[in-house]
Amino acid sequence: MCLIINPKFLKIMKIKKITFLILFCFVQGFCQTYVSTTGNDATGTGTAALPYKTIVKGVQAAPSGGTVLVASGTYPATGPIYIGKPLTIQKNGSAAVIINASGWTSTDTYVLGIVNTSSVTIDGLTISNKISNGSKGIWILANSGATANLNNITIKNCIVKNIGWISNNLSSIPANSGIVANAIKVDGGSGTYAITNVKLENNEVTNCATGWGEAVTLTGNVNGFTVSGNTVYNIANIGIVAAGNYTSTGATSNNQARNGVISGNEVFNCMSAVANSAGIYIDGALNCTVQRNEVYNCGVGISVGSEQNTATGNGGQSTGHYVNNNSVYSNVITGAIFGGVVGSGYTTSVGNTKIFNNTFYKNRTGAVINGVTTVGGVAVGTIADIYGGEVHLQNSSGITFKNNILYATTGKKALLASYGYTVSSFVSNYNLYYREGGTDFIIDLTGVSFNGSTATGSYNAAQFATATGQDVNAVVGVPGFVNAAAFNFTLASGAFATDKGDPTYNSTYSGILDFDEDTRKRNGRVDIGCSELQTGSTAKAAKVEVVEEIQEEPVTTFSVFPNPVSEQLNINFGEEVKTAAVSLFDLNNRALLKKEFYNVNAAQIQISDLKINPQIIIVQITADNKISSHKIYVK
Repeated sequence: MCLIINPKFLKIMKIKKITFLILFCFVQGFCQTYVSTTGNDATGTGTAALPYKTIVKGVQAAPSGGTVLVASGTYPATGPIYIGKPLTIQKNGSAAVIINASGWTSTDTYVLGIVNTSSVTIDGLTISNKISNGSKGIWILANSGATANLNNITIKNCIVKNIGWISNNLSSIPANSGIVANAIKVDGGSGTYAITNVKLENNEVTNCATGWGEAVTLTGNVNGFTVSGNTVYNIANIGIVAAGNYTSTGATSNNQARNGVISGNEVFNCMSAVANSAGIYIDGALNCTVQRNEVYNCGVGISVGSEQNTATGNGGQSTGHYVNNNSVYSNVITGAIFGGVVGSGYTTSVGNTKIFNNTFYKNRTGAVINGVTTVGGVAVGTIADIYGGEVHLQNSSGITFKNNILYATTGKKALLASYGYTVSSFVSNYNLYYREGGTDFIIDLTGVSFNGSTATGSYNAAQFATATGQDVNAVVGVPGFVNAAAFNFTLASGAFATDKGDPTYNSTYSGILDFDEDTRKRNGRVDIGCSELQTGSTAKAAKVEVVEEIQEEPVTTFSVFPNPVSEQLNINFGEEVKTAAVSLFDLNNRALLKKEFYNVNAAQIQISDLKINPQIIIVQITADNKISSHKIYVK
């Protein structure tokens, strides 16, 4: 049997195929709207040949579900870019697309707003220079006008900078708590309709004087979010926050950011002059995971707390969190704070939170960051003495704390709690404690109700286990990092922290991947700290000898700025030094430069002379036998 096809039928099919292809190409072209600094809003048609001049016009003209392609260049913004339909706005080409709001004339507070709509992607834009109280670079908003959930909103590969209540000034003190700004704000103001599946990925947020606000904020009825791969730095308050119970959102129910992941971000130089400021903060949110982040040179590294009254905040308790595989070091006040607060007429508590496999290293530096010398009118060093240490506990119930490294400097605490607070149902085990110069009284619970007992005091690790029944399998010793001086906390071969974690591995609590995104559990048992010792084909190529923790007390008066740097790096020693050596290394420990200085109180390094690509470098300073290391971003 054979199939015979009528030639006339083939001709009809050919015509239909050509017609479909023409129609498809037409629709594709119609869905793309072009914008260029050389375009014209009056005579342009939005095509590649006749683009519009402004992004506002491109957004207005683009069809629902279309793409606005923006050519490189600087676009002055005097008023907001409002998006009220499904849309993609993306950079067209490799050069920067800069939205410059320095000439702003509108009374609106946001530069780019995504309001009561779904399916929006913003890709590759730079938004800058929006200065006034209430300023927002990017605002994702569900308010009382929402008629459905806001789904599938992505902000990626963007730069948001100099958004603030004041311009290019990170140490000025706002007059009151009503002075706020946000670089990126996800604002769930509807109790009925949530903002869901929000992704903030691979963005850079910098140089924002946020007052009492934060750089990256998710608050209110936000259900399901990812904040990953972002670099957030040089912020005058908190870096990244997921918040709940703030009635200012307007959400009358479900007023908690929840079911979110904050992972793989680098957050540094976030320091407020008005209050403790965390690099990453879970503040009254619900069911959040904080993992594989690097947080340093902030007021506080990571905090899980609850500031607002949960009885009246239209949300609920801050509970159900996972904090694992984070690298937290060189923060000013303390490495981490876990617990609620004693407010005005109310108290809050953090519940059921798992804190596993983190490394807290040499926090409570008391250093001056972004020119901030006082917090709430009190000297930074004094605040550090009050809260200071690697990990700080406040009101909480049901925290499990395992497999963490707590490495303190001389005379400072590894684990402590605030006087008068209540810590209940606290479970800790398999942690590693170490302090330079001796480990006596490394844990301080004086004046705290701990697991039902008020007979608390200061302990070494063994005394803590005997007195409380906690951390009976804790160890004390030098962890064995590959290169702690360069803040590389990967474990070296034969490291003391290897294979000493909880034998009962839980992938939800400890994570599947470690800080380096390598396999979390190897060789039959999980290690202690944020990085798992890798062997075989996944082993680190870095040198395996332990270039270990320097025993000298770090000099917190050394000031290294600016950060990031492109031209000249300045070093202020705080006093005249007889001999100073400054060494620069890349993250593979390759030497980039070494210079010596004599009888000086300051020094300069011409970074531009190195002719290196943008990267993180380590600046190691030895001045009159005192040592300090600093991580600097070369842009």
